[in-house]
Formats: sequence, C-alpha cells, structure tokens
Amino acid sequence: RTFEYGYLAGLMSHLKSMGVDLTVTVDMLAASGGYLMACTANNIVAAPWAIVGSIGVVAEMPNFNKALKRYDVDWQELTAGKHKRSLSPFGEVTKEGKEHVQHKIDDAYHKFTTFILQQRQARLKKPIEELATGETWDAEDAKVLGLVDVIATSNALLHHRVSQRRVFHIAYKHDPFEGLFPTIGGALVQALSTTMQELTGLPAGRLPYHPSVHGMPMAASSGLES
Repeated sequence: RTFEYGYLAGLMSHLKSMGVDLTVTVDMLAASGGYLMACTANNIVAAPWAIVGSIGVVAEMPNFNKALKRYDVDWQELTAGKHKRSLSPFGEVTKEGKEHVQHKIDDAYHKFTTFILQQRQARLKKPIEELATGETWDAEDAKVLGLVDVIATSNALLHHRVSQRRVFHIAYKHDPFEGLFPTIGGALVQALSTTMQELTGLPAGRLPYHPSVHGMPMAASSGLES
C-alpha cells in the first residue's frame, strides 16, 4: 500500500513547496509509510514514547500450493501478461516469480530511502543504509539519529503555539428558521401554478417561471408567454 502513503506524502510536499511551514506531530506511531509522510515536514515533533522508523519494504503471503496438492486439488488461474501474477497464495512458487517480486521490493526500497534523503539528508546523523534497516526507535533515540527534531506531545506544541499567537474561535450558529420560508414559498408558488394551469388551460412549461419550483435561476422575463 505504498501508493497511499506516497500520495499523501506528495500532497504534503506540495503544501511545503507553496511556502507553508509544515510541522508534523507524532503522538504514537510514524513507522514505514507513516514516516514517509512525516519526513516531508519542516519539523517533526514526536512524543517521548512515540515509535518512529521501520524504514523498509516487505511483501508476504501464505502459500497453500503444497496443501492443495496433498488433497489432490488442482488450482487453475488464467492470466494475460507475463508478470500479471508472479506469486499467488495458491499457485506454485517459482524462482522467476520470486525474483520478479524481489526486484519490485528493491525498487520500492530505493525510492523510499531516496525520498527520505531528499527531505532530511542534512539532519540525519547516520548514513541512510544504517537507518533504513526496518528497525524502529522511540522518539528520544530517533532524535539522536536525526529522524525527528523536537520531543513533545501535540498538546504541548499547541499550548505553546497558542501562547504566542492570537487565536480566534469560529463556530457556526444554526438558524432554526433556515430553509423554512423558501420551502413554504416554493409550495405556494407550486399551488398557484397548478391553479393557473387549471384556469388558463396552458401547459406547465408556459406558466410563470420561479426558481424555487424549477431549481434554476430566475428567468429574465416574467409572466405568461405570448
């Protein structure tokens, strides 16, 4: 599911490229794809016991092919395209299939580590090869390694920022009469249109136009058409 984290990391990078001073807070966990997203920030703030890292890629699945053969079950799978199904839970695992999947994993790992270097290379305290091992660290150790910048909870950060800035509370006040009169007005106009149609014998399409009835902007002219 790297595409999901990659997409969100791309959105966050776009915000930063627009001049937004981006801060990410990690109160519990920013591992693997979570850290891929977090590393886009100008600053990463992590709670003391938060878990950070797990920089790596994994693919796994059970394979039941031997069990199927034991019970004389023949698994049929039809594909089009050489690598449409390199590995499957029920098909036989081949050397070529494993090599193809491993190549994909290695490629994703390279892109993952390259992206982290693009975002934080100047702040990392060790080579990326020593950090991208799949290992995780608590926030204190991650700060020593340069994976995070500040040790604090999100609440502590917000309280600190609020004390330095003017904060406005904006709330929506519900109007109990909102939408009531247009509804009544629309019903009256509809009743009037029906009455006029009965009196004049004209089709509905040639009656006065009203937006509450037709759901369209008011016509430029009003009244019956000649």
